[in-house]
Amino acid sequence: MLAIEFRSVFLVGMTLLITACGGGSDGPTDSDGDGVSDLQDAFPANSSETTDSDGDGIGNNADAFPNDGDETLDSDGDGVGNKPEVLK
Repeated sequence: MLAIEFRSVFLVGMTLLITACGGGSDGPTDSDGDGVSDLQDAFPANSSETTDSDGDGIGNNADAFPNDGDETLDSDGDGVGNKPEVLK
């Protein structure tokens, strides 16, 4: 009897864990259809963006400086961001 109860609790627990991780019979949700689940997508409603490496709210594809949270634009394409440089 104890083995049956343990098995039932284990199966229910695993079902809850799989569901919480975005799995299940339908698989994880991908709202924008970009192939990245909403749980792993920084922009779940934007199919052209999935990652924001520097955490500035601009996706890596649209960010000229994806690893610099202080810069996002380089309008003239010179490799230097639009924000004024600080002289040292």
